Amino acid sequence: MIRSFLGLLHACLYFLGLYIIPLLEGCLSPLLISLLLLQHLLFLLSLSLLDLFCLGLQRSKRQQQQKQEEINPDQEQFNYLCPVLIHAMNKYYSISKLGLFFGILATTISFTACVKDNKDVVPYARIDLILDLSTDLSHLGPQETATVIPNASGIGGEIRFSNPQYPVIPLGAGQILQGNGVIIFRSDIYQYQVYDITCTFQAQTDYCRLDRDEDFDGLYVCPCCDSKFLVQNGGFVFEGPAAMPLLNYPSFIDNNALIVRN
Repeated sequence: MIRSFLGLLHACLYFLGLYIIPLLEGCLSPLLISLLLLQHLLFLLSLSLLDLFCLGLQRSKRQQQQKQEEINPDQEQFNYLCPVLIHAMNKYYSISKLGLFFGILATTISFTACVKDNKDVVPYARIDLILDLSTDLSHLGPQETATVIPNASGIGGEIRFSNPQYPVIPLGAGQILQGNGVIIFRSDIYQYQVYDITCTFQAQTDYCRLDRDEDFDGLYVCPCCDSKFLVQNGGFVFEGPAAMPLLNYPSFIDNNALIVRN
């Protein structure tokens, strides 16, 4: 169909170049006639190339049809086995995903059981603190720490800064802090992290309060087991036997005050 159309167009252009263009010689300049003839020849050449391309496509299509008609027995066997193999692979991957899911679940349960057996979970202690940044925490600079230690009654307490030149500030009325207390780390101007000051090694039984290392601010040492925690690194263990990081409490800033509640 396409080749018939190209042949008809080719004949029309040949008629145009043979009869029509010579009639224009008396009306147009020789330069325009030459340009028109050159354009005419280029167009005829492009049509010839397109005709050859269409002929090649027809031959290629005919060869593909012949190959499809001559399918050997091995190809027929492959066409039969291919869906079977795909079905088997889908079954295998389904079983693998199911096994992976149960493997992760078993690992999580085992880890939880080990944590409970080691009694490393820090006991719950109620915390409701509102610390003013301009008064209560005015001496806490960036990359420095402060500890908030409760009174024996669990109501009120005091704030101790890592820099010894600053005085101890008592907590205001209405502040609730139970347990061993908390560590406040100021990572940036308006960024604070709050951690429980209890060592996580056998916390259920020992319940030891950490002490700040005198030589390195941010490093807290357990007096019971000598575990060390680095608050600049998310409260993770710097040296064992403890395995779990420090318990982190949610905190946020509102009306120029650091609020810590659990």
